[in-house]
Amino acid sequence: MDKPNFSSGSVGRPPLRDSRQAYYALIVFVLLHVMLGIDRSIISILIEPIRTEFGVSDTLIGFLTGAGFAICYSIAGIPFGYWVDRGNRRNILTICVAIFGLATMFAGFVANFWHLVMTRAVVAVGEAGGGPAINSMISDFFSPKRRASAFGIYFVGIPLAFVVLFFAGSRFAEVYGWRATFIVAGIISTALAIVTFVIVREPERENLESGDPALVPSFREGFRQIGSRRSLLHMFAGLAILSAVASGEITWMVSFMIRTHDMSLPNAGLSLAIAFGLMGSIGTIASGRILQKLMLRDERWGGWFCSIVMLISLPVLWTLLLTQNIVLMLLSLGLWTFFAQSLYAPITVMVQTLAGPRLRGVASALYYITAGLVGTTFGSQIVGIASDLLKPEFGDFSLRWGMVILASLYIWSAFHFFLAARTIPKDILSATK
Repeated sequence: MDKPNFSSGSVGRPPLRDSRQAYYALIVFVLLHVMLGIDRSIISILIEPIRTEFGVSDTLIGFLTGAGFAICYSIAGIPFGYWVDRGNRRNILTICVAIFGLATMFAGFVANFWHLVMTRAVVAVGEAGGGPAINSMISDFFSPKRRASAFGIYFVGIPLAFVVLFFAGSRFAEVYGWRATFIVAGIISTALAIVTFVIVREPERENLESGDPALVPSFREGFRQIGSRRSLLHMFAGLAILSAVASGEITWMVSFMIRTHDMSLPNAGLSLAIAFGLMGSIGTIASGRILQKLMLRDERWGGWFCSIVMLISLPVLWTLLLTQNIVLMLLSLGLWTFFAQSLYAPITVMVQTLAGPRLRGVASALYYITAGLVGTTFGSQIVGIASDLLKPEFGDFSLRWGMVILASLYIWSAFHFFLAARTIPKDILSATK
């Protein structure tokens, strides 16, 4: 294995694009994505014990998993994205992983609910820089003909995270409690920060000489360029609504299965682990390869693909939430995770492509802010508020109807992806100039 590069550039070293070192880095990125997913979603398996211990409402839980996380995520995202376009991305990533790992560990020692909110806010700060750094490096580690497949492999980290979280995490929490669950997850993430620093090298930036800051647009000019690409704006809008639905549904899914179908925490966790681990992984890998082939025929498939998948997902999700038959519910869960997880790699590829090599850090930051600020804030919060409002009439089934209401937003998201397709060829050309 090549020795790590501790400088910000790659001058004097063999090219890293599509090399063995690039695939070593991709393996590390997948592991990091697993822990990013676990640290971000760990609350979903711990809602019931946390709610019981601190005596808080669904609305406050919605704040913990939504606005309390997303506001700090969004504030930190832009400066991190700006830094990613100019600095050593490997070092930025190492720092960010260490931050969210330590904050997750400290969550196991909190004395009250609001202390827990504070630790989650610090987790959000760490995650705000990790995603943009990884996305930018993958785009430079792999050539355009391999990039979609590389992102497809990278996004397998999401379903793998859910496998670990819902299968092992739910059982660990059942036996050792929610505090120990936070501590162990934090220790693992912190250890991965060291692995990242040792193994990953900084790739040379595409079409730039060692990431020369003089060639990167100013903060204001970068936002002006991004704002001028209509397909990119529609991609962000579709992503925001998609993320709101996905975040809200996933956050509350364990509680939904416990309250509506009287499942135990371990059984609910096992069901979600199988669904995300099997069907989610297949959907994630397949989507990258399918999009790669479709875009060779017509670049507009970058938007059409996402729109079609959204429209197919809606009736599947409604079936999952409304059926009383537990077998049909579980089958629908598997099918929904297949479609839901097949969207993130294509959207990420399109955002990176439409941004161009000089704006990948800022565009990635906007990607995660869009998904976080709108998605994480409003998704779980809408469900929590709706559940509390409907509880007098529906009792424990009020959570189901809150999730049904949120699912309807899929139609709105599909419309934005369809509009994005119209100007994708022109905006890709603009990004390469």
